[in-house]
Amino acid sequence: MACYGGEVRFWLLVIGALSACDTSLDGTAFKCRTADGCPAGQMCFGGRCRTVPAVSIACGAVTCGPEQQCCTDRLNGDRCIPAIDDCVGSAALCDGRDDCAAGETCCNQELTRCSASCEEPAACTTPDDCPSATPNCCPQVAMPWGQCQLVPC
Repeated sequence: MACYGGEVRFWLLVIGALSACDTSLDGTAFKCRTADGCPAGQMCFGGRCRTVPAVSIACGAVTCGPEQQCCTDRLNGDRCIPAIDDCVGSAALCDGRDDCAAGETCCNQELTRCSASCEEPAACTTPDDCPSATPNCCPQVAMPWGQCQLVPC
């Protein structure tokens, strides 16, 4: 019994230490059924936690709506699927700043999504989507949305 009590105290200390950490959930795009499952400041749009719903997402020859995402892979090509579904290839919940809240950028990654800060290059449809450090909106080889770059295309 004494060992059990020590183990409980240990895990309570671990849980307390972890809960004291400041974890940013910015740009997470968790799957959700209702807003109750989303981090503070986000709502459930089309089955994904986001700050705002997307306006439209260019996806090759088609355009995805706010409840969808663009999914692209070599076998199936570019297509719109529900935002809550899993995409086998690369996916986008945004393709530029117009799909994001003020102060957010559409971050180009395996799941391209809005975030207040991007470590990756930004996704774009026009140069206006790009930050001043990477002002050129250039096409990507494997994705139907562009990517901001420093050098001209």
